[in-house]
Amino acid sequence: MIYIIGFICFLLLMLLFSRLIQQSKNPSGFVGKRMMKLWNRAYLPMFVWAIRHLDRTFYPVILDVGVGNGRSTILLKETFPQSIITGIDISDAAVAQAKQIEMTNLNFERRDVRETGFSDESVDLITAFQTHFHWQDLEASFIELRRVLKSDGMLLLACEYNKLSYFLPEVQSEEAFRRFLLSVGFELVTSQRKGSWILYKIVKHYIDGGTIMKQLFLCSYFAGVKKLFSDYAKEKNLENKVLFIPTAGNKEDYTAYIDEAQQTFRDLGFEIEVLDIASCDLETAQAKIFQSKILYISGGNTFYLLQELKKKRLQSLIKEQIRDGLVYVGESAGAIITAKDIDYNKLMDDKTVATELSDTAGLDEVDFYILPHYGEEPFTDSSQKTFETYKKQLELLPLHNRQAIIVNDEQIDILTIE
Repeated sequence: MIYIIGFICFLLLMLLFSRLIQQSKNPSGFVGKRMMKLWNRAYLPMFVWAIRHLDRTFYPVILDVGVGNGRSTILLKETFPQSIITGIDISDAAVAQAKQIEMTNLNFERRDVRETGFSDESVDLITAFQTHFHWQDLEASFIELRRVLKSDGMLLLACEYNKLSYFLPEVQSEEAFRRFLLSVGFELVTSQRKGSWILYKIVKHYIDGGTIMKQLFLCSYFAGVKKLFSDYAKEKNLENKVLFIPTAGNKEDYTAYIDEAQQTFRDLGFEIEVLDIASCDLETAQAKIFQSKILYISGGNTFYLLQELKKKRLQSLIKEQIRDGLVYVGESAGAIITAKDIDYNKLMDDKTVATELSDTAGLDEVDFYILPHYGEEPFTDSSQKTFETYKKQLELLPLHNRQAIIVNDEQIDILTIE
């Protein structure tokens, strides 16, 4: 009988412990409100200590992640009264409490750290106090924060060190955390300890200080320029792994060119990882692109391709990765999207298949507009019509299937296989 009672007590304690952990991640109801008040008493001194380590006296735009009932955000506002500050939390109860605070240029929103809603490079300072060990997907969360942080911005984390040993043991050591940060494009500037507390000051990481040459290889028909890419790969000494995105072909009846492109890479000694961005989740798509050194995007329907890139919020990530040294290989649709806008291609591709596409802004990586398959069947008429329609409006660059454009920063070379 004693054993049964003991076992029941153990189960009750485990259930209580599990409930408390869930409340710490996403506070709700009466228990959640009480816990947030307790957290304020316990952790506000840590917040004050962490904020004192910031170097600047003014950050125009601040994002505070995991705000609870908003006490940490008030401290930020009192420290930086001229800043525009937004506090986000995944808990409805927390945000409802925080919104009772009324201060100029201080806002609270229910947001997931993996989808903050901020535009690219729009935030000067991101803070996260006693929260990052609760994030559901650490990698995706840091990738999103890197996206919204300005190039000279700062990410400040602070928490109890022992929480890391329980929730994030794999990155508890400074060296492990430093390696993780590098894998998601951040760099650890410094970490400091005070008793049971630890803080991290983090900035964006750029290879060679961010002075990487833009590297684009663009063509109509990848298999048709096999020799050109082989020479290009040798000249650049490219590594032999490529992330292969065939998504544009999802709306096409004829897709043999995708198989041919894959075989071309294999013939040249490349290892291929195929990623259909339409069928994977946002976190996977972003993580795979972030980790790739060579990105290939196939031909197909340009508007559908752009739609799927936008749905997974990949445009800004690809642009940032290009700035960080990513080699971008685009075939047909994959080449067209490097322009500022792709609307001109509506005479060659069916725009109506992209029912969720709200705008046609492309990657804006080149100043010209590629016109692929010029003079090639079955695009002879549509490519000619596109040329005649837009030749006076846009800087069109017609390509046939044995040509490629190589972009090295401002240098643009058009190569042809005779």
